[in-house]
Amino acid sequence: DTIQRQFQEVVSYWHRISDENFVATPDADLDALVNFWIKKQVALMSRSNRLSSYCPVRNQLQDAMGYSIINSAFALEVVEKILVRQQKNGFLQQWYMTDGSAPRALCLLKHLDAPIWLVLCVAAIVEQTGKTDFLLKKLRYKDDEEPDTVYNHLLRAVDFLNSGRGTHGLCLMGDGDWTDPVNGA
Repeated sequence: DTIQRQFQEVVSYWHRISDENFVATPDADLDALVNFWIKKQVALMSRSNRLSSYCPVRNQLQDAMGYSIINSAFALEVVEKILVRQQKNGFLQQWYMTDGSAPRALCLLKHLDAPIWLVLCVAAIVEQTGKTDFLLKKLRYKDDEEPDTVYNHLLRAVDFLNSGRGTHGLCLMGDGDWTDPVNGA
């Protein structure tokens, strides 16, 4: 009886957060893919850091962007956790250990692309959810306890990218490019 009750609670929770955005097409398989399987995949990957203890901020932000269609409150919580990792100069470490263990492997590299993902994904989430007041929320920086608006966090991200350009005018990549194939260049 307890198991059945808990199962029904999970089913009710899932319907409450996923039925808001629902498609109905002439293709039942497409409907199942969009209304069930893709949402389940996004939910699993978002809530589990893609089943890893280290995960790039880029992935977390992209997953939150997808999750905002299912559960905007959770997506904004993910963004907040990332924003407080941003330094006041706008830099945001791309890779970090999510389990609190010492940095290793990719977490030791200094990629410079996380700030642009922050801007792109937050803008998309705000646009999808219509929650423009999120931009006025005040959050601290990793290296400064004084809270600042999310909007100013995004401005600092853009300023960081702008100040880190090479002679060619393009943003420098640091230890890796913006999609990882040229890490350690």
